[in-house]
Amino acid sequence: MNAVAVRQRGLSLIELMISMTLGLMLLAILISIYLSVKQTYTVQDNLARMQENARLALRLISHDVRMAGDWGDTVQYWSLHESSDAPLGAVGSECYPGWAHAPALPSDNLPAPALVGSNGSRSVFAGCIDASEFVAGSDALALHFAEANVLANSAIETGKVYLRSALLSGLLFKARADKTLPTDVAAVSAASTYRVTAVTYYVRPWSIVAPTKARPKGDDIPTLMRATLSDCGASTCVKNDALVEGIANVQIQYRLDPDSGYLNADQLGDFATAAGKQHWRQVRALRIGLLARSLSPEANFVDGNAPYHLGDQTVRVASGYRNFWITSTIALRNPDNNGP
Repeated sequence: MNAVAVRQRGLSLIELMISMTLGLMLLAILISIYLSVKQTYTVQDNLARMQENARLALRLISHDVRMAGDWGDTVQYWSLHESSDAPLGAVGSECYPGWAHAPALPSDNLPAPALVGSNGSRSVFAGCIDASEFVAGSDALALHFAEANVLANSAIETGKVYLRSALLSGLLFKARADKTLPTDVAAVSAASTYRVTAVTYYVRPWSIVAPTKARPKGDDIPTLMRATLSDCGASTCVKNDALVEGIANVQIQYRLDPDSGYLNADQLGDFATAAGKQHWRQVRALRIGLLARSLSPEANFVDGNAPYHLGDQTVRVASGYRNFWITSTIALRNPDNNGP
């Protein structure tokens, strides 16, 4: 029987090259789609995070603005004074002379305003803001108030500042190591105890986050900061905390009455003088503008809205970053405690 030869055929070189070419084209299309989707996701994530950061920063500032001038049970804010038995004493890194003591009636018998600010510089608050930690052209804002919750005497903490508050009087004191109340609280009858808050908001040109994700100084991520009256053991001091990354600029203007326009801080005058105190204590509303910036740059992105005109400042932005501008008008809840 004759054997039948069976011819076996594989892919020719041309067929193999065509198959490889088609495969590479398909792979290139898939990579292009992946990169496009990734870029779209990155843009959307940057936009969402930027807007979230801006709204968070505005919410934090707005809360304290609304609290400004709240002195617990005390309605006669001009009656606040400092304890002679447990005084605040010297305060480390105080934002300006008398910043921590501002709620107490000063020697000139002219009550200090519950909020003051600076216009485009840190000069007013140089005591707690180093030159290298301030974004030039951005505004700063300082606020004083008593926190909302009444504290039990056993809850006070050493070195922190408190207000013993009654309807017609109030006593500021620093908690001692043994946490006993000062002897002169007896003059404030039927009183409640509140923690006193003094804060100053400003923008720093770099950021520090959690220790496990620490970035070095000079990372160029602008950050909303808050200097807070705090304690360093048994002494009182100022601590600076990073609040929200990506906040590039803050602009604040002030309105004295419903019929007036908005003024910049320098138009209200020096709050250390009698005339300046009078102007600042007449503030009834703030207009706050925040410029938020994406945390990472995007290749070839150009912000067509830049430069931004915020208040009386023209703000130029870094190349390749997206920006988000948000404004809010906030009325003081305690205008009678800020001034007449």
